[in-house]
Amino acid sequence: DNGTPTDPTDDLAASYVSGDTDGDTLLDVGETWTFDASGTAVAGQYSNLAVTTGTPPVGTPVSDDDPSHYFGSAPVIVIEKATNGDDADVPTGPIVEAGSTVTWTYEVTNPGNVELSGVVVIDDNGTPGDATDDFSPAFIGGDTDFDGDLDPGEIWTYEASGTAIAGQHGSIAVAEAASPIGQDVTDDDPSHHFGSDPVIVIENATNGSDADTPTGPVVEAGSLVTWTYVVTNPGNIELSGIAVVDDNGTPGDLTDDFAPSFVGGDTDGDSKLDPGETWTYQATNTASAGQYGNTADVTGTPPVGSPVSDDDPSHYLGVTAALSGRIWLDEDRDGIEQPGDAGVESITVTLYAASDLTTPVATTTSAPDGTYVFTDLPAGDYVLGIDIPGDMMSSPANVGGDDSVDSDLDPGTHLTASVSLPAGGLVA
Repeated sequence: DNGTPTDPTDDLAASYVSGDTDGDTLLDVGETWTFDASGTAVAGQYSNLAVTTGTPPVGTPVSDDDPSHYFGSAPVIVIEKATNGDDADVPTGPIVEAGSTVTWTYEVTNPGNVELSGVVVIDDNGTPGDATDDFSPAFIGGDTDFDGDLDPGEIWTYEASGTAIAGQHGSIAVAEAASPIGQDVTDDDPSHHFGSDPVIVIENATNGSDADTPTGPVVEAGSLVTWTYVVTNPGNIELSGIAVVDDNGTPGDLTDDFAPSFVGGDTDGDSKLDPGETWTYQATNTASAGQYGNTADVTGTPPVGSPVSDDDPSHYLGVTAALSGRIWLDEDRDGIEQPGDAGVESITVTLYAASDLTTPVATTTSAPDGTYVFTDLPAGDYVLGIDIPGDMMSSPANVGGDDSVDSDLDPGTHLTASVSLPAGGLVA
């Protein structure tokens, strides 16, 4: 009946194989005839009923029937991996702090129709091409009848944890098992997370000079000073709530702190400092007399974790009347100061009145960046002398005709030409 006792339309006749020993097509007493048929096993419990009939020489036909059964094994295993409770089959998954603990949970189920033995769960640890660092998460529970087999309807749970690395991470869990008749089944499931590594950097410049250390640019007291603040995000995650504050040169007094004006840089207009963006701010004020230093501070908040911050100082020297300059290492010996030429520090510089080259007016030494300055000078004509170390020599003087970049020092006398300083003036 092909397993459908109420539907004769799909009944089938088995094929005769053998048994009619005398070839008379009669089932003689003592003979055993064999028939067979085949079909594709269906999943689950199956039964069919075979019926045979025969007609004797006299009387009515005789018949008999006999059932038979099989169980079609259709094993299935399913694994679901979650990161910090999030399925996260596709990136980015949950955003977590780099260095924090990540917890992976694995649920293994059997939606098939037979129990499964030899259940194994393996995580590739995010390196699918490298089996050496694969690991097996710890079994938590779910084997309700404690038979060691994953029965249909049971949910077995596993768990593992690790330290979040910076950036995008994805790993794949694989579950394997076998049916009672040796059918191997497997399933896999990915999960992802993003390790947040927030960083923010600010660069504070005075009149275009980084000036992290004094003296910084020499400016005329009462002139306008411009500060430029460049804020960048070299981290791997966007930052919100960006705040830039300048201490106005009074680190112990918050009452005069100010926020410079935002100039631009938010290229996508989302009010978040994205990795790779450069935001620019600006402020101006009147230069005061004397050495001045201010510190700019910036803070930003990542999607997870604590805010990040950075600060950067800048300096200037406000003078009423001054002479300043820079001593640099002229490695190509052309007498022209090139961008990037290193300054020479601790060189003694002597200031003379042009009318008396024997009596110093003042002396100073060059700063680490090679700069030097003489301040609060009366108007007059001056000459500068440089004390050149024995292992160095003076570059050619007045080469190229651009007094802003050529050397002004006479190689023979180690003195400059006379420089006229007006009242309240600034000569560099």
